[in-house]
Amino acid sequence: MTRLRTWRGKTISVLTPTAAEVHVADIVTPLFRIVRFSGHTSRPWTVGEHTILALLIAKHCSPIISQRELTGILLHDLHEAYIGDIPRPIARCLKGLPDLRERFDAAIYEALGFPLEHRHAGYWDDMTLAWELANLTWKRTSWSEACDSVRVLPPAGCQIPHRQGGVDVINGQVWMAGVLRAMKKRDAWFVSNAFSELPTLQDAVATGKATLKVPREATAEAVTEPA
Repeated sequence: MTRLRTWRGKTISVLTPTAAEVHVADIVTPLFRIVRFSGHTSRPWTVGEHTILALLIAKHCSPIISQRELTGILLHDLHEAYIGDIPRPIARCLKGLPDLRERFDAAIYEALGFPLEHRHAGYWDDMTLAWELANLTWKRTSWSEACDSVRVLPPAGCQIPHRQGGVDVINGQVWMAGVLRAMKKRDAWFVSNAFSELPTLQDAVATGKATLKVPREATAEAVTEPA
């Protein structure tokens, strides 16, 4: 069987997914259920939370980062809603995985109106991975050890605050659903305001919570209604 059934009972082709088969609810809901590192963290930590953290780290280290770059970060793991999160050591053993990701990225990016050539190159994903290794593992890992492990370094002069155990992402699922739905509708105003209202990494670390706000009144439809 080469069609994947989603939680809403819809299906999407695994071999040739199309933009028409991509639905926001089928992406956002799983992303905030699928745990990273195959669950080998000090507490459950989802792909959705990882994505939000990557945005906060990027804005923290690069205050003038463009909306296009932020959008690329937001979209960089959306394919995992369909193929799951596969830890890097295992992913390196799966020869067909890059092509599978490419096919789903092509369909998702077309549906959301974002050029595939503007995909996130991976730097902020690596920075976020280092933060996770230093803050969300049972064994204490220093920041320098985590960066060495991932082979990434923060921009010169950027100090990244830490919080052992990570931070709780509040309202992240509704926020992401709202942004992706706005992208499908080509509502640039909503997208721009959603990015501008992201909390700061310092506040998130200090309080233990990253609370996201949406430019308009949020409803359950943002997550459950097909788009």
